[in-house]
Amino acid sequence: MSTTGSKQNSKFELFKTIKKRNIILFPDKGGHSDWPEKASELNEIGFKITFSELIEQINFGNGFDWEDFYLNI
Repeated sequence: MSTTGSKQNSKFELFKTIKKRNIILFPDKGGHSDWPEKASELNEIGFKITFSELIEQINFGNGFDWEDFYLNI
């Protein structure tokens, strides 16, 4: 598991070493709607990226992400 830090960091250079793998992104709570376009851009150049809606479906505050979860368990 790795973190991009932000949607803006989700670019070719970050993912190029795992391009042939299936990649699942977990957007921050409240930021889910920003990701389909970004994933589509990367998929157009050969990536296999999907994104999870899991965090959107759980009762967390906006901005919550998996890092918050792991730091607080």
